[in-house]
Amino acid sequence: MVTDEIGFPDCLKASQINKIMKLTFKNWDENYYFGLLKKMNIPENKEFKTFSRGTKMKTGIAVALSHKPKLLLLDVNCSILFAVYSVYGVREMERNRTAYTAERKKCVSC
Repeated sequence: MVTDEIGFPDCLKASQINKIMKLTFKNWDENYYFGLLKKMNIPENKEFKTFSRGTKMKTGIAVALSHKPKLLLLDVNCSILFAVYSVYGVREMERNRTAYTAERKKCVSC
């Protein structure tokens, strides 16, 4: 579930969030996470406390997508942001990941 209050400690950087999530989710896709950060212009090495509210929500969406969820729940604010970023390529990245995975006969549902 992604809400507009993500809840990461302010002192963490997006690159450090990756390290924590790798240990938290067995399906964590580090390359996909960093690809989403780049696509959504989220800085890897700035502290979370310096992020705008929108950048914090984008980080939450990147985290939520990068552990290959079967279901993704977004609150109203995040769903609007997700829809906007879908136009700019997040859906394209998702399609590419699905095609890449299907090619290797693995099943990934998001």
